[in-house]
Amino acid sequence: MKLMPGSYDNGSTVDNEAEILASFQRRSRDIYQAFNHDANIPYGNLARQTFDWLYSRILPLAR
Repeated sequence: MKLMPGSYDNGSTVDNEAEILASFQRRSRDIYQAFNHDANIPYGNLARQTFDWLYSRILPLAR
């Protein structure tokens, strides 16, 4: 299979990459501030083998 130049460069596929990234970072920051969470929980031996756990809010049952 022949790969086209830039086929794995996601930044070259959209014109507003900076805007999309800034929006993602703002929304992530807002969620982490609004919800209880545990960050960087390890699941392996390598430094990047971590995940974050966001706790859901418990809502009252509808009646």
